[in-house]
Amino acid sequence: MPNVAVLRKKAKQMIDGLSEEKLKVALDLLLAVQEEAGSRPTEREATGRELTAQLKEAEGIVKKAVCEKQLNSQVSWEEIRRGV
Repeated sequence: MPNVAVLRKKAKQMIDGLSEEKLKVALDLLLAVQEEAGSRPTEREATGRELTAQLKEAEGIVKKAVCEKQLNSQVSWEEIRRGV
């Protein structure tokens, strides 16, 4: 896949060749694409939310394992891991 600089150059060349009427249509299309991109979460944000949910679930599992043990005893890794 071409890099961003190549894509921008091609897009500029195409825009330079458009008539005024088609340039207005192209601008409307770009504005719509920009608005849509702003309303959707990015892949990084979506991944972050998933990781946060997984961490909260793991914390709950660990807390449950700790609560099941007596206060002064140790919790083995195997017991915690069974819940994962």
